[in-house]
Amino acid sequence: MAVSANGLSTLAVLRGQPGGGLAAPVQIASGEGPMIGTEVPLDLAVADFNGDGHPDAAVLNGNGATYSVAILRGQGDGSLAAPLLHHVSWWPSHMAVADFDGDGKPDLMLDALAYAGGGLRLLHNTTPDLAQVQPSSGTLAPVFSGGTPDYVLQLPASGPAPTLTPWLAFGTASVSIGGVPVASGSASAPIAVPAEGSVTVTVNVQARDGSTRGYIFTIGRPVPATATASPAAGGTASCTPDPVPFGGSAACTATPAMGYQFTGWTGACMGQGAACTLGHVEAAQASVALFAPHAYAVTATASPVAGGMASCAPSPVAHGGSATCTATASTGYQFTGWTGACAGQGAHCTLGGLTEEKASAALFAQKTTLALPEGPQAQKPLGLLLQAGAGWQMADAGTQTAASVGAALPAGVTLPHGVVRLRLEQGTQGSQATVVLTYPQALPQGAVYYKYGKTADGPQPHWYPFPGAAISGSTVTLTLQDGGAGDDDRMENGVIVDPGGVALLAAAPAGAQAIPTLGAWALALLAGLLGLFGLWGYGAGRDAVFLRKIRPKPLWGKR
Repeated sequence: MAVSANGLSTLAVLRGQPGGGLAAPVQIASGEGPMIGTEVPLDLAVADFNGDGHPDAAVLNGNGATYSVAILRGQGDGSLAAPLLHHVSWWPSHMAVADFDGDGKPDLMLDALAYAGGGLRLLHNTTPDLAQVQPSSGTLAPVFSGGTPDYVLQLPASGPAPTLTPWLAFGTASVSIGGVPVASGSASAPIAVPAEGSVTVTVNVQARDGSTRGYIFTIGRPVPATATASPAAGGTASCTPDPVPFGGSAACTATPAMGYQFTGWTGACMGQGAACTLGHVEAAQASVALFAPHAYAVTATASPVAGGMASCAPSPVAHGGSATCTATASTGYQFTGWTGACAGQGAHCTLGGLTEEKASAALFAQKTTLALPEGPQAQKPLGLLLQAGAGWQMADAGTQTAASVGAALPAGVTLPHGVVRLRLEQGTQGSQATVVLTYPQALPQGAVYYKYGKTADGPQPHWYPFPGAAISGSTVTLTLQDGGAGDDDRMENGVIVDPGGVALLAAAPAGAQAIPTLGAWALALLAGLLGLFGLWGYGAGRDAVFLRKIRPKPLWGKR
């Protein structure tokens, strides 16, 4: 008779006597031997599990944390061999023995508690599985499971040679580690592992029906993962961790120094970016981060393209280096300045101490020289400059006498230098264009610029003082608006038509009473009113006109 002793982790065997009685009980540890009392026997079953004709005992043990089935093989003389433990993970409380799979061998059916998944679990008598393999040191990955064949055992950097202790899932199979038989629950011989390398050990399990299963354990100690910079001044490179636990991962990083850029790796990190990941490291890994001096592009463009050429040399430029940019105007154009990096410099621009890319645009103004058509400076040169911007191009430019316009000037207004005729095209619709006129001599004080054409309040062509003109010395700067002030066609169509010229207003006679100075528009309005109504008026100041009673004709006269 076999009886499990609850609370003592023992199995008591009471042998039958010829007279029908039982001998004194013999206690055998049924759990984690040789200690008694570490587990509580929960259930007991008897069957010939190994097929040798002797009844064996199966004891279900548990202590609230670990559970196992112990197979105690009968020896045929009433004694039992030491238990072979098979760990189970589902917290069973009962078991039953029968030939559940119909192969003629007794199997065990165990229940499982609800929080362990519930249901029933079958331990086949012929399954060549391991319930557990316990290394003496290190970390096993993944956690052991009988259905997983491959494992990595990460050892510390130093320490004794490890051992492996297998636990059978059923007690009738045999185990060998590295070809050497090992009893279930017993440690293997120490396994030699090189300091920076690994070994592979195979654990084989063979059931009594001949079926087998193999488990492969790759065992290694930490291996170095290193990174260096080339050239050393180009930056830094490192890997973390170093060394790497066997089978683990390392992250390597390349950081360029000021003035350098990362260009790639050689070695283990080849093909990856500045942040490199090395996975499943089982041997020493070395990488070299490559750095090169920064090279910055230095570029220049021409605006407009037809206006000239602009270039920079050298390009690219090493970190901290310098480059010279040059602007060369085409025939009919004049360099007027830069935008971008060269802004404020002349046609030869120097950029030094470069730490980033630089771009500049050379601005060219279209220019031409006309001849004044009349007056004291007739046939002398008149410079005309169309400043770059908004795509404007000079399509036509010329001069003509004021009389050739075919419309009488307002009374008291003269155009001593004639009229400048200008047509601009290809500009952005609705944008402004800037034109600079340079006369042979300084223009007199009080000069204004008159234009001929349509205005917002005058749909018929007429002479009017142009407010978009700025006169300084010998130059007149005109700001013309496509479709607006200064554009005779009054349409936003990318075309500006601009006839006009410098005007002088008649001077006031000596002794005339002065009135407050009026602007050019006010003067024009006043002159028109006086002409209509024949009023008397007086003028003073540099832009004023001395007025007398006007007869009904557009000329100045005496009373």
